[in-house]
Amino acid sequence: MLRSRWSLGLVLVMLCAVVLGACGGNSAADQKTEYKKEAKSILDEAKASLQSLQPRLAGKSADQQAAEIAKTRQQVIGAADKLEKLDPPSDVQAEHDKFVATLRKFGEDFSKVEAAGKARDKQAAQQALVQLQTDAGQLQSASAALEAKLK
Repeated sequence: MLRSRWSLGLVLVMLCAVVLGACGGNSAADQKTEYKKEAKSILDEAKASLQSLQPRLAGKSADQQAAEIAKTRQQVIGAADKLEKLDPPSDVQAEHDKFVATLRKFGEDFSKVEAAGKARDKQAAQQALVQLQTDAGQLQSASAALEAKLK
């Protein structure tokens, strides 16, 4: 059950990254094109970390799993930091800011999963995963809003 919720959250985040990265090819201004290119590059790194997390957790001790989760947390928050430094088109700024804040919150959720794993607290782990899943849904919504502005 723990893995299925975890997997669902990861799938949602990966879809967000793919959706944001896939928008392109329309008659948008050069600034939008450049912004999308830069954002996709940043998100591809976080996406790779999220996609590889499940296999990296397999067969590892609780401490090793916590280290892998920490690595992913750092990469997701790092992506939010890099995105925050981008200069989005003015008509995209609000959606960009919301997406970055939501991505950062999602990344920070991993610290709760880490802490629960280190404490071997199953109830806290369940709560952390529920929060992660909820924030993954919010991330998907923020991604969809940003994508809509980039068309």
